[in-house]
Order: sequence, then structure tokens, then C-alpha cells
Amino acid sequence: MKRVLPLALLCTTPTTLASTGYWMMDNDVVVKTDGDYTNGLFLGHISRPGDGIPSLLQPFARTFPEEQAYWHGEISQLMWTPSDLNPDEQESLERPYAGVLLTTFGLGLESPGHNDQYAVSVGVIGPASGAEAVQRQVHKWLGNTAPDGWENQIENTPLMQLSWTRNQRLWSSDAASTGWDLLWHPRAQGGNIRSEAALGVSLSFGDDLSILRGRHWQQPFVSGPARTGWALFAGTELRYRLNDITLQGPRPDAAPDVSVAHWQGGWATGIRGHYGNIGASFSIHGDSPDYKNAEQSWAHYGRLAINWRY
Repeated sequence: MKRVLPLALLCTTPTTLASTGYWMMDNDVVVKTDGDYTNGLFLGHISRPGDGIPSLLQPFARTFPEEQAYWHGEISQLMWTPSDLNPDEQESLERPYAGVLLTTFGLGLESPGHNDQYAVSVGVIGPASGAEAVQRQVHKWLGNTAPDGWENQIENTPLMQLSWTRNQRLWSSDAASTGWDLLWHPRAQGGNIRSEAALGVSLSFGDDLSILRGRHWQQPFVSGPARTGWALFAGTELRYRLNDITLQGPRPDAAPDVSVAHWQGGWATGIRGHYGNIGASFSIHGDSPDYKNAEQSWAHYGRLAINWRY
């Protein structure tokens, strides 16, 4: 009984807490494919607006209204592979293996009409990311094909990236509890990971639409202030990508040389909800090819996310 009580209190206590922690996992095993973007792991923290900014970030938040400013931090690992994990069967135009390990810090501004999020990410691509070991272990647990070919991955390179994303409400229904809203999502990022500009829109239906933080489908979602809530969502975007180190970075001579597909698109659809201080979401994502002459016309993966407020 003593072990059950703390969990019950966590799920049922009032939701007026300061911060949100989250864990997310992306994997294409959900759609029974391998290749291109194949796995991502994320662990992070998002503060509540007005709870204060760490001293390291305060110089960058001087123009932000204190009651609207928040900060976030994240550790993530991502990996990309060819569509066939047996190197003897890989086509000459398949992409190289790539693994990325990143630490991200940033600032956000939450206002009634829009949310802006600014971030800087630093890390490494290459064997130092640990992506090969993680994929081998995951495939062993799942009984999937052993991922051979990592000896031809993008080599160790330091990474740095700046990014900005806006979630802006264009329209919402007048429903008091359950309704619709339409958002648009301009965003841009630059650095030696990927440099691109994108514009997207999303449509949501549910009773957890009050806040705009985390409403882009690539961001960790943040539950609304009510004790319970849920929402269905779908989004799509068009982007222009200038560079992509997972395709163009330094590599062994045996690794394939491919060209970036500059015009790209993506979509996502899913469901999210929370009870008390615990929330979860599940979504399916699709992206057009990152590179020219790709074997697959679309790459798909699923995302599972869990958040908790404290």
C-alpha cells in the first residue's frame, strides 16, 4: 500500500505545477520498415512561463516579458541507416549510416496568440554518438535484422545548430470545452547539422488546446492546465533544406555519396492526452526523401511520448 500511494498522488494531485519532464522515442519499427531516419531518443525538461530563467540564459532573455518566458533543455540521440541493413545487398545510391548525439538548451516565449521557441544544440556525429551500440541492442531485443554496415558511417564531427519555431493560432472554434483550432508553424534552423526554412500548418480537435507550447508535431507536447485533457491532431509542412551532414559529412571511402533533395515535405497525425500530472501521446510521421534517387518515396516512423509535471 505504501508503494501505491505515491503513484496515486502523482496522478491525482492538482496540476498547478512548475515544470514538465518528458521522454520520447521515434522508431520506424511501428510501420515495419528500416531506413533513412530510423530511431530517436529524447529526454528533456520544459519550465513553466514565469518560473525564472537560469543565469546562463538570462542575458538572452532581457527583452522577454518575465511572466511569458520559459526555458528548456534536452539530451537526444538520433540515427539514420540505409533501407537494407545487410551491406551486401545495399544499392549504390543508398544513404550512409549516421548517428547524432545532441545537447539542446533554449528559451521560449508563450503569449495568448503565439509561442516562439529559440534553441542552440551542440553535440557530435559519428561513432562517438553511440548510435551503433544502441541500434544493435534494440534490434537484439526486438529480434530484428542485425544492423551491419556501421563501419561506413559518417565520421566524428562536432556539431552546432541554431533554431527557431513559432506556433501561432490562426483560428479556433467557439466551443467552451471541446473544439477545433488551426495553427501555422514557420520555422528556421542553421548550422552544420541541417540548414533549412519551413512553413507548416496543423489542425487539432479536443479539449486540451489552451496552450501553444509543444504544438508543432516535432516538439515535445505539454499538457494543458486542466486535470484531464485530450486532443487529436494532424499537421503538414513544406521545407527547403540547404545542407545535411547526415548525408554530406566526412565518411570512409566505401560509404555512398548522395545528393541532398532540397525541396522536402512532411506530415504527422496522432493523439495525445493527460490525466492529472501524467500525459502521453502517439503519432505517425511521414517525410519525403532527404536525398535524390532514394529507394523509398516516403519514410515513415512512429513516435511515443510520455510527460510528467512536477
